[in-house]
Amino acid sequence: MKKLTISQSLRKEHRRLPIDENSFNKFKEALKKMLSNIRDGQREDTQLGFLKDFLRETFYPKNWMAKDGDIDQVIKTGEEEKSDTALLIEAKSTINKSEMITVSNLNGKAMRELLYYYLHERELKGNISLKYMIVNNAYEFFIFDAHEFERKFYNNKSLLNKFHDFKDGRLAGNTTGFFYEKVASEY
Repeated sequence: MKKLTISQSLRKEHRRLPIDENSFNKFKEALKKMLSNIRDGQREDTQLGFLKDFLRETFYPKNWMAKDGDIDQVIKTGEEEKSDTALLIEAKSTINKSEMITVSNLNGKAMRELLYYYLHERELKGNISLKYMIVNNAYEFFIFDAHEFERKFYNNKSLLNKFHDFKDGRLAGNTTGFFYEKVASEY
């Protein structure tokens, strides 16, 4: 797998944006702190806590982050509890390689979970404010644009029908594990 440099991974329009030196240093220190706290073998919740601290120290200093049901972490569009969700985050432990996605295999449990949360948020809650979906294991971040999820998943009528069949109990299984394995894995 070819590693990308930072400049290769950013869109051209983002490469031209000036970066404030203080903000960059704050980001760099928060990232160092998060990475220095991560140890293989830690529980997923422990590592998620370090990620939340990193996000609070860099991008979301206010009370914009929350846990929402089974979703590991959401980031809201505003400070208020009733604000729409803008980001969905699915976190995996650094040692949970069997559920983590890779560049060569996006069809892992983490992506299936993220798909389920996206469909729940988008279809059942009617949330049109979603911006990004993220899968991470503290070292790797897979960031998906909501437009791509909309195009590939939300606009797929077959998937939406299966999702509703699952939610309404018309399929053979009723656990989220069943949905991940028998429905989401196909899409």
